[in-house]
Amino acid sequence: MIKKVGLTRLKNNAPSFFYRDVIYDKEGWADASKYLPEDYDLVFLKIEGKDICHGWSTGQNWDGCNIKRSDNILSWKRKQM
Repeated sequence: MIKKVGLTRLKNNAPSFFYRDVIYDKEGWADASKYLPEDYDLVFLKIEGKDICHGWSTGQNWDGCNIKRSDNILSWKRKQM
């Protein structure tokens, strides 16, 4: 099961799964097969066979410039602003 940041809401409408709860590798990348960022939060994406690019999760799919539905998203890293 994929865990999603902010997916489950508590009584006070606060997220119950935070970015700090995600397990990252030593370079700060999260496994896209295990974790999803909050909807429409801008992230860097590692895509199989492509360079790193910017994108976001819509909750159902990955989206962004130069991202196709057939692309295999390997991992993501939150873009800090």
